[in-house]
Amino acid sequence: MLAATELLNAFDGTYRGDMIRFNPAMKWWGWIFSGGVFALSACLLASERRIARLAATLILLLLSTYAFDVGRFWVEWGKPYAGQLDGTGFYASDPANGRMMRWLGDAQPGIVLEKVYDSRPIDTGIYGSFAVKPGLVGVPWILQTLRSDPTELPGLVAEIQSFFAGRHPEPARFLTGYDVRYVVWSVRESGDLEAWQAIDRAIGDRYRWVEFSPDADRHVGLWARRG
Repeated sequence: MLAATELLNAFDGTYRGDMIRFNPAMKWWGWIFSGGVFALSACLLASERRIARLAATLILLLLSTYAFDVGRFWVEWGKPYAGQLDGTGFYASDPANGRMMRWLGDAQPGIVLEKVYDSRPIDTGIYGSFAVKPGLVGVPWILQTLRSDPTELPGLVAEIQSFFAGRHPEPARFLTGYDVRYVVWSVRESGDLEAWQAIDRAIGDRYRWVEFSPDADRHVGLWARRG
């Protein structure tokens, strides 16, 4: 198996050039090592030869020293969201953001529009996912991996960026054209008051603003389609 990772590369449509060995090195080595250690150690510890049992014991003891680093991590590293297994702790640490997430989770089904922060999976689509509602667009990097030529994706992402910047020429038409029911304005966007005002003026007749922040100049919430 290790020889195969040195001789073969798994091309998944994304990694090329210097990154061509990303899958073999990061994804394969871990389970090959773990599986190999457990399988071979069981055989060696059951061996009738004393030298085999001794060698396996020494190797396992050496590997067990890693428990020191793991234990130190658990002792020294902060765990502000311990026990919050639903994964929302970090995003709900801002009270207004947390209230918005809970409201969206209880709301009627509908498509959620969120800002695309990056083509990689960086906070894109999280609010719709936690609320178990479909997003207008997911993580562009993932979509490009699953589909070889998503021709409509670049234009849609550009429209979303223009919308959240408050510069879309027809924001209401854009939302209704894609049947968007909720538009999230999270804590990450809360500092852009000018863009919020531009969007609210443009879509206010079709979408009502639901506020969750107590600060007048710091908006955290969402627009919900009227009717």
